[in-house]
Amino acid sequence: MEKNTASAWTRLWARLIDTILYAYAIIPIVFIAFPPLLAGSSITAPDPGGMLFLILLFVPIIMLVDAIIIAQFGTTIGKWIVGTYVATTDHSNLTTLAAIKRNFDLYVRGLVLGLPIISLLGYFYAYYSIKKWGITPWDRSSDSRVYDRRCSQMRTALAAVIAIALQIINIIGSFVPDLVKSIISFLAKALEIF
Repeated sequence: MEKNTASAWTRLWARLIDTILYAYAIIPIVFIAFPPLLAGSSITAPDPGGMLFLILLFVPIIMLVDAIIIAQFGTTIGKWIVGTYVATTDHSNLTTLAAIKRNFDLYVRGLVLGLPIISLLGYFYAYYSIKKWGITPWDRSSDSRVYDRRCSQMRTALAAVIAIALQIINIIGSFVPDLVKSIISFLAKALEIF
């Protein structure tokens, strides 16, 4: 592994935090902007086909938002928590196009299109790549690295606790899909008034 690059576990917890936070921000906006998506489905999509549709719809949007944030700031909330940042090998910020290319590669090879269960293979692939070569294929192809600015075991543990807590909130939230659906419908109607 290159000097000052982040470990696989650090990267995993940061990615999980970012993905969940982006979903919390983006999903309501998309449902408000496109109410027909909300009709006939629930946010948690108990129907497996509905869930797959939502994943295939939202993961690319999440990856695009992530790329734009990385290009602008070099880091994300999850990466900031663990103390890492994404940059080129000469430590400059990625261009927006380079960040989008990197995230597209991450989306295909690392997240395996976000497909449930299958995406675990992508996480194992990333872990194996970092352990064996010190770099992921998407970092190699974009000439980028995830650098360790002030990472520590304590920050990584904190990120793990945050990621697990956010996932528990997701699980608890899945028991109240009608409430979430009602809130989003109310917000959509309220925005129509203005």
